[in-house]
Amino acid sequence: MIITTLYDLLRSGSTSFVVIKLGFILLTITSLVIFTRLSSSKFAGARHVLPGVPELKGVPVLGALPMYLRKGIPHVIGRMIEIGGDGGIAYANVVSSVLVSVHEPALVKEVLGFPDEIASRNREGDTSSGMSWSPFWTLRRMIGNLSLFNYVGPDTRHQRSVFIREFNSTKSNKEKFPTITRIAREHCAGLLDFDGASGIVKDIRLAADNFAISLWGDVLYGNPDNHLDENGRVRTLSNKIMDLAGDPWPAIWYYLQQAVLGLLSPGQPTKSERLLRNDIEGVIGRNISRLRDWESTNAGSHHDKEEGDNQGMKTLRALSIQTGGGPTGPLSKFATEFANLNLFGGHHSIGLNVVWAVIELGRHPDKMARLVKEIDAVTRQEGEEGEDWELDWTKFTNEMPYLDAVLTEVNRLYPTVHATLRVVNKDVVLKGTGTAAAKTGKSQVLDGLPTAITRSEPVVLRKGMIVYMSYWHLHTAEKYWGSDTKEFIPERFLQNSEESDDIKRPIGPLMSFGYGPRSCVGYKFASIASKVYLITLLKMYKLDVQGQEHGMKLGTLLEPGKPVAVGITRSSSASGYSTIIKCTYRVVIVKERNSYYNNVKNRIKAFLKIKIILSRLELLRILKRRFRLFGFK
Repeated sequence: MIITTLYDLLRSGSTSFVVIKLGFILLTITSLVIFTRLSSSKFAGARHVLPGVPELKGVPVLGALPMYLRKGIPHVIGRMIEIGGDGGIAYANVVSSVLVSVHEPALVKEVLGFPDEIASRNREGDTSSGMSWSPFWTLRRMIGNLSLFNYVGPDTRHQRSVFIREFNSTKSNKEKFPTITRIAREHCAGLLDFDGASGIVKDIRLAADNFAISLWGDVLYGNPDNHLDENGRVRTLSNKIMDLAGDPWPAIWYYLQQAVLGLLSPGQPTKSERLLRNDIEGVIGRNISRLRDWESTNAGSHHDKEEGDNQGMKTLRALSIQTGGGPTGPLSKFATEFANLNLFGGHHSIGLNVVWAVIELGRHPDKMARLVKEIDAVTRQEGEEGEDWELDWTKFTNEMPYLDAVLTEVNRLYPTVHATLRVVNKDVVLKGTGTAAAKTGKSQVLDGLPTAITRSEPVVLRKGMIVYMSYWHLHTAEKYWGSDTKEFIPERFLQNSEESDDIKRPIGPLMSFGYGPRSCVGYKFASIASKVYLITLLKMYKLDVQGQEHGMKLGTLLEPGKPVAVGITRSSSASGYSTIIKCTYRVVIVKERNSYYNNVKNRIKAFLKIKIILSRLELLRILKRRFRLFGFK
């Protein structure tokens, strides 16, 4: 309790002397405790744990820990990349742990290609012998030890095949496409008041996140109100989980309570983590209840294993059936774990893709105009210009190259997960750092990619080391992408096509969704959702991004540094007023739920109440006048 209270004080942001003093005392105690335990560390006393590899120097005993705590792990990775240079690798000591930065494309692919028994997201076995700096270890304690992060080997391969079938296959995503377009229309229609012609969306990311949460709720549970339940509880919990996972302080406090004070066993969550887990289980439990309600009113839905069709069945039930669950009743363990993971990780890539696209298109009106022209050409219905419009799956997938290029460029410049890590479980030699390059004096080629390592001995990664890889660095380094690497140029992905601007640009490494056996298995579904929302937004409205300075915040995710306000005006040449009326009618009348949609329903109610009041006043006025005619006062 005391440690938790002190931790809360330190995180409160207060500048009072008491908090500063408490922080100093705790850091001093931590340093002394860690110092007494360093003798047991396998890396203690080693002057150079990676011979020939540049080291980011820190302070005695603590190493780069002060920098880590003060500026965050993205800054530490950036500094290691600077000192590593063309060598492609550098390292830093953080107390008894060794952090390694690998930043050459070939080496990154080599590390990400390691099987789990060699390198995984978590340290295998008991973690009581040292500090765990992996955010995945914190996530496991918050969402439950029996999570999808734990699976290795055949279990992992089976998972991936199930996920790919549901979220990355063309057939499955085509089935989900009508749901995606319907929910995108409903959410975009609600951005303005019922009768408003223009307005300001105070934070377009909030709007896009709500769309994504609603979409996942409908696809998984039949609950499109997922973003509204308990005043946006899903988004609140998700953001809290992400903040804690990317913060080094929870790892420090956990180490003190578990390894130093002996208050916790390895992997046991703290009191605050248990409370958070209870909140997560509550949200998941309510969503599963919604799924059962949906299934009770849609009894004809089923999953065809031979054809791979869900036949109207919600995706979470289909996942359950494919992993040992029944067509009704309790979900499989795999499906329940996916629901936990989806709570904090399902919507971020969709929302951030949309917000960064809006920001960059706002900065480049010519590219905005080109994209709108492509959207109009694909969505316009012959003989119905200015009226309702449709988005056809075939045209969406085959006739929108510029939209594809825009989203690819967004993911290059702003990968949602901007860095990843692997914990080394067995000593392993990096083949890309071998002697072949040293003998020739030239870069070695590994997996089709050059690496600039030119040392005489290969680098050996030791068990327990944590290897970080920055996708953002790979996506924006001039040596791979040219001098205009920091500029938003979708045309770089249209070379050798009819849409090309005839300017030859280098295409470097692109790993927006990871690489290897742990790459993202749902990126196609997320990309489709982002594109459909962006199409709908640009079809219904003309956008005016408020302000041009929207810097990046590198935390657990790559996010805008502040809310992005957008002025919106109904587009007379695109969606037509009939679309807004139909979408709003669908939201207010057809759904008939208690939650409101962006004030539309409440405003209609208020308008009707005012009309009733005015009618009653008018009736009283008439009656009063009539009574006077008969001599009454």
